Amino acid sequence: MKLHSPAFEKALKRGAKEAIRRSPELKREARRANRSFRRHYKSGWLVRGMFSLLVGACSAGIASQRGHVPAALAFVNLWTFAWVFFRVQLLIVALYQSSDLQAFSFLPIEKSELFRWELQKFYRGSLMSLLDLVAGFGAVALFSNSPTALTVVIPVAILGWGAMLAVVMLCGARWPRLPYVQISMFIIFAALALLFGQNLVGSWLIETLQRFAIPLNVLLPTGWAPSLFLFAMGSHDWTLALLLIPIGAVLSTKPSSLARLRRRYEFKELVYGQAPDLLPAEVSEESVAVTEPGVGPLRVDSDAITPIVRTHLFPIVAPWRERGWMEKILWRWLSPREYILAEFVFPHGISILPGWKKNFRNAGITCLAALVAELILPGAEGWVLTIGFGVTAVQVMGRLLTSGIAFRRVRSSGLDMPFYANYGIGFRELSRFLLKYTAVQIPFLILIWLLCGGFYAYMSHMPIGFGLEMSFKAAGLMIALRCVFMTLSFSSGINENIRLRLRSLVVLAVLLIFGGLFFGLAIGGLFQPNVGLSWLLWSLALVDAYVLLAVYGWFYNGRWFDLMITPRR
Repeated sequence: MKLHSPAFEKALKRGAKEAIRRSPELKREARRANRSFRRHYKSGWLVRGMFSLLVGACSAGIASQRGHVPAALAFVNLWTFAWVFFRVQLLIVALYQSSDLQAFSFLPIEKSELFRWELQKFYRGSLMSLLDLVAGFGAVALFSNSPTALTVVIPVAILGWGAMLAVVMLCGARWPRLPYVQISMFIIFAALALLFGQNLVGSWLIETLQRFAIPLNVLLPTGWAPSLFLFAMGSHDWTLALLLIPIGAVLSTKPSSLARLRRRYEFKELVYGQAPDLLPAEVSEESVAVTEPGVGPLRVDSDAITPIVRTHLFPIVAPWRERGWMEKILWRWLSPREYILAEFVFPHGISILPGWKKNFRNAGITCLAALVAELILPGAEGWVLTIGFGVTAVQVMGRLLTSGIAFRRVRSSGLDMPFYANYGIGFRELSRFLLKYTAVQIPFLILIWLLCGGFYAYMSHMPIGFGLEMSFKAAGLMIALRCVFMTLSFSSGINENIRLRLRSLVVLAVLLIFGGLFFGLAIGGLFQPNVGLSWLLWSLALVDAYVLLAVYGWFYNGRWFDLMITPRR
């Protein structure tokens, strides 16, 4: 099937223009649509292009201020490596959650054709990563005044872009269930923390890049192309040229990854079968009854409904409160209205203890691995602890800040609405329930952070009290992130994000001011050398996060927002 016909598109545009010229009403609508088109599509590429310019500016700044070209290339390496997780997530979304899949589901299209169509869209979006590499390598080449480097900017950038795509395909095909969303969120918050705390940790970060620039560029797959670029700039370390071998090996995995993705790709035309709760013809309605709580009856007529209602069993919910003692505590804390809300947000029930057992297990494995690394390879225990505890922190964030299906978008007649808005659930009751869900897990959060922080301080030969203090502060900031996350979750499901009005500017200003203030206070609370001032800044960061949620709730309840997201034209 041919999904795109230039001749048909040209004829359709010509006919539409002729119809618009004959109608004044259509002319006015066309002018409004053209303004909307420019705002939604062209501005998006412009904003993303600004990030590429930022990569070039940061690379040139690191190379010019410190005179350390490998550190600048290490920055490009880390930027590209961070985008790997975003690209894997975008690949999965393009293949399985694209907005046009619903339309294609009603067409007799082959699965291979649809896979190719969605993959092309992913490739077009990934071109911005190629622009990032060109900007980074170009800035370093201009700073170094190397004619050879300028000539190899484009080839090395294309090679690095191809290696990044191969890694993305490999992760998407082999490990699609890794927590890419949580890792991406962790990267975003780390970047914001560095942005607002650059006066405190900026020089330390650049010094760290200078110390570990070469190992980072050699160990990470996204750093092999920057290492080759360093070799092209005149580095006399001929071993860097050997990185062509692992680059070729990674590129060679792309065909097999694509084949695996194509083989596992499932797409079928929507065919609605018979409802599973219809009563078979050979079964009498009088014999139907509910025997177990949570088991719904088959669909019957009104004469058989009365005996079912008299059993008082049909509205009983699944007993998730019996899964553990933490679930029981949460159940006793909830109101009758929140019982139903809990079943809505978590349709499969709430499970707290099993996830935290896995988190403590992973933290214990990390501690044991660090002890073994200290015996076998002294100096490597710091990397083991950083990576292991970083993964544990991402898992803890995913469990602590989850919102179930509450903010999932539902499309109806071309309009998107948040899932909670379809059932008359208010801002205050949903946010209160999610805060309770987070608050009941605070003891586990503080305990795991104290254990990890104390062990990290012990292995790093730092004061144990300092490690425990930093861990407690980090746990408190993670609790405050629940308010920030809820604000962003509510904000992602409103129509004001795509309308340029005074109200939109006011809400955007509130989000930027309070959000930026939160990250600035959080960085100050963690790294301020004055103990009393650091605790004051930390406390103000917690208050700021709650005030952000409360102010946004005031806007929400004041009917500033439209919860029906109109499609972009």
